[in-house]
Amino acid sequence: MYINHKKIQESKHLLLFTELSLKEISGLLHYSSQSHFVHTFKQFMGITPGEFRNENLTYHFE
Repeated sequence: MYINHKKIQESKHLLLFTELSLKEISGLLHYSSQSHFVHTFKQFMGITPGEFRNENLTYHFE
């Protein structure tokens, strides 16, 4: 659980401050697949990584 929490924290940073794709982020964080990354992220955050990026990037630049 702790490792997944840390991976999600890092993925949030990568989603907001890089232009890496979800596939690249999932690979960097050693998820077995992009779909596994998306599933785990949604379990922790309640939204998908793409939704998180879109909602937060829109907020930062308005």
